[in-house]
Amino acid sequence: MEYKIRDCKPADLDVLVVLCGKHADYEKADYKAEGKKEQLHTALFSENRMLYGIVAEVEDTIIGYATYTFDFSTWMPKNLFIWIACISKRDIVILVSERHCWKK
Repeated sequence: MEYKIRDCKPADLDVLVVLCGKHADYEKADYKAEGKKEQLHTALFSENRMLYGIVAEVEDTIIGYATYTFDFSTWMPKNLFIWIACISKRDIVILVSERHCWKK
């Protein structure tokens, strides 16, 4: 099986909304899909975007995604780090917390 990892595109948002719902189910959290597509579009694709995303595909079918943000360290002010919000692969959600990829 060959995997393809690529940046998230606006056309992926319907699938991302479904996968976010699966994430919420995993967390036993309330989730309403209404309005999520528009909110994700703003977060991922606006001029001042706050969120970045990648998707994993097999045979042109999205099987997973990861979202991340860039953040700044006050105690190491020259460094920027990536905060990975969620990694999800169809029916499996892997939460990554307190893991930072430091960039010097």
